[in-house]
Amino acid sequence: MRILTCMQGYPAVGGNADRLVLQSWMDYPGQTGPETLTNSFLNVTKQQMELYF
Repeated sequence: MRILTCMQGYPAVGGNADRLVLQSWMDYPGQTGPETLTNSFLNVTKQQMELYF
């Protein structure tokens, strides 16, 4: 996923965020889970959180 690549690259080039906001631009996602399904909303959110927490 492109967002995960960006989130991994930011600290790699010296970025250090004070805050992390995870939000969706989808009003009504067609499928949100399960978190074990590759590229589902919950799976990508879980991967984003695992990068920073």
